[in-house]
This record gives sequence, C-alpha cells and structure tokens, in this order.
Amino acid sequence: NGDGKHDGEQTLEITVYEYFTKHLNIELTSSAYMPCLDVGKPKRPNYLPLELCTLVPLQRYKKALSSIQRASLVEKSRQKPPERIRIVTDAVTNYRYEDDPFLAACGISIEKQLTPVDGRVLEAPK
Repeated sequence: NGDGKHDGEQTLEITVYEYFTKHLNIELTSSAYMPCLDVGKPKRPNYLPLELCTLVPLQRYKKALSSIQRASLVEKSRQKPPERIRIVTDAVTNYRYEDDPFLAACGISIEKQLTPVDGRVLEAPK
C-alpha cells in the first residue's frame, strides 16, 4: 500500500544478494558487490543479479529514446573521427579497466589498442 507495511507487518530491508541466496536458495558466486539490473517499472523496481542475466543475441530495443538520450546520440554522432578516437583512448587509459575487480570477476577485459578495420567512404546521397 505504499507505506512499507502490509496488513500490519513490518517491512524487512535486505540486499538483493541476501534475497536470492537465503529466500530463493540460488547460489550467487560473484554478485555480492556488483550492481543489479532493474527490469521493473519506475514505481515498482525489480532487481536481478547480473550473473543470472543472459543477453539475447540480436534483440532489438523498440522503445523510443527520451529527449535527453536523443540529444546525446545526435551530439555523439557529430563528433569527428579523430575526436572520437581521442575520447575512447583517453577513457581506456584513465579508467584503468584492467584493475577493476568487477570486470575481472565477469571475465571481461578491454584492449588498450583500437581494432583496425577496412572501410570505404560512401558517396553523399543525391
């Protein structure tokens, strides 16, 4: 009913990790200090440990972007390639991903060098 109490019962606050391990008997090996994925609604969040989630290949996101997201996308797409390269390489250098225990626990590593690919310049539309 929104006040944190249901039929005279007190609400007990526990972590997502405790809920899954103690109440659902699901053994979590690397989620104790990791962020969760919120798959719920704004007024009714539903948090899932990342290690229980799987990405579905080629799944599309069909919801419209917010005005802030659209503006950010337009701004990023206006960057010139040299500027984008500088931003990406600076981020990889400054954020020190190789020292991040969360990424290591998930088996994620990030190369410091950009991957070269062959490409071509398309003609402008007429």
